Amino acid sequence: RADLGFVLAPLLTDTGEAVPRIGSDDVGDGWNRAELEEHVRDENSTFTWLLEPMMQQCGFEIVDATYSDDRFFAKYLLEKR
Repeated sequence: RADLGFVLAPLLTDTGEAVPRIGSDDVGDGWNRAELEEHVRDENSTFTWLLEPMMQQCGFEIVDATYSDDRFFAKYLLEKR
């Protein structure tokens, strides 16, 4: 399942300015701007520094974490301990 995971520190994050930077006009090019705007507005994406400890406290080991160059997407490989 894909979701946004902000790698940035909270005081440095302005998702309103970030959407045009990371969104695409091409719908075949990943998430387009309209989808990202809706996601940021209507869903509760979190910061990786909050998400990662929660995954660990729930009994998962983070085997691999990959962050996008723009630092707005995180991909995890987890293993149940």
